[in-house]
Amino acid sequence: MPHSDGTITITVNGEHKRVVDGLSLAQLATELGLVPEKVAVERNMEVVPRSTLADVGVEDGDDIEIVHFVGGGDHPRVAAVDGGDARPVDDDSWTVAG
Repeated sequence: MPHSDGTITITVNGEHKRVVDGLSLAQLATELGLVPEKVAVERNMEVVPRSTLADVGVEDGDDIEIVHFVGGGDHPRVAAVDGGDARPVDDDSWTVAG
């Protein structure tokens, strides 16, 4: 049931949050600084198809898990040296810390 201030309480990735009542899962992702097209969402232990995130509403008491995807690919490998700027890594050698 919504609170008197128009918010509801949900759990997102194990953290209790109060959010405005009436949000869709896509809007919730955006409120959290995520891009809805780049997340996977589970609501009350059921995976929600990404194509329906804008249509599925967030309800009071929902338990939501959100995983966001991090890009990668053809970018050259770089490493920061001594806290300085990143520079290309020329070799495939491994360095083990410790």
